[in-house]
Amino acid sequence: MDATPPVFTALVPLLAGGVAASLTLAVTPFVIRWAIARGFVAIPRADRWHRGRIALMGGLGIIAGVLPAAAITGSPRVFAMIGAVSVLSVLGLVDDRRSVTPSVKVLVETAGGAVVLALGLRFGAGLPEWIAMPLTVAWTVGISNAVNLLDNMDGLAAGVSAIISGAAGVVLLLGHQPATAALAFATAGACAAFLGYNFNPARVFMGDCGSLFLGGLVAILTLEASHAAVTSAPVAGGIVALALASFPLMDTSLVIVARRRAGRSIMQGGRDHVSHRLVYSGLTEVHAVLVMYGMTLLGGVVPIIMLTWSQAAGATVFAVLVAGLFGLWLKLLAIDAYSPFSASAVAADPTRDRVPADHEAAPSRVTPPPTRRSAS
Repeated sequence: MDATPPVFTALVPLLAGGVAASLTLAVTPFVIRWAIARGFVAIPRADRWHRGRIALMGGLGIIAGVLPAAAITGSPRVFAMIGAVSVLSVLGLVDDRRSVTPSVKVLVETAGGAVVLALGLRFGAGLPEWIAMPLTVAWTVGISNAVNLLDNMDGLAAGVSAIISGAAGVVLLLGHQPATAALAFATAGACAAFLGYNFNPARVFMGDCGSLFLGGLVAILTLEASHAAVTSAPVAGGIVALALASFPLMDTSLVIVARRRAGRSIMQGGRDHVSHRLVYSGLTEVHAVLVMYGMTLLGGVVPIIMLTWSQAAGATVFAVLVAGLFGLWLKLLAIDAYSPFSASAVAADPTRDRVPADHEAAPSRVTPPPTRRSAS
């Protein structure tokens, strides 16, 4: 794992988190003004959740916080991780301006998975290489896209990424990996700071440049935390990674199954995620997001319990978490999220008083978003 000098202590990861948060807080307002001036805005559509034109490219503020903070570590391993996820952020930046085909996305994400393999990371400790290697690449591609898909409601992707990264950072500290813990806390700090602009009502969306960047980091950090846990104690590494990423996996699996059952393409966007279904069930958007933060936090607690208390207790909490998430998964799957005339969809639709025509296009210059906003 990390070959870090002894001067590294818990203070270095905390410093990285503080630097990342400060930079993101400072840079994001400039990103918002620049995006609006250039017409880089999200326009309301019938298959999207937000109302009003909201600045895009907010992910640049997150990246501006994480990269300098990660440089504090001086770790070649951390630099390699940053290089891999930076490629994903460039892919997302291109996709924000010009649509990138799914096959190209998967190809680039698979290349990122190859970098993860080169770092020596594997999903599932003790598995044969011929099983572990494809599983690791699949994990990298899957989690990158899962976090990308979570960017569908104000504050959701940033908050979930902050919680997962923070929990991974604690596991890495417990596993004596301060350099990668610093990267985890830098990610958590930048995401937490970004929430100041992205929580409901959002002033900016991170866009694919931010969500793919975070998705790549979450994929790598969960694997890194898994290996750190196995190194410091004989725990099941696969459980650590699965627990940390349990909520993104729940959301992605729900969307895939629901769209296949409805005869829709799994690549087709829509208001059919866990977040939307919670609102359809009667929660406000803010309450729905907070509930999803809670689900993510429970997953983050599992590996910490396994390392600080007992593996049996951690495994028990994990089993309860899986059972609870699966029960909620079944309940949410039963909600009709596709019929525009279903009672739940009509009642919760944030754009019901203004559904734009299919031919509406973004202006080259726009005025600042209106005061009344909702989530993406």
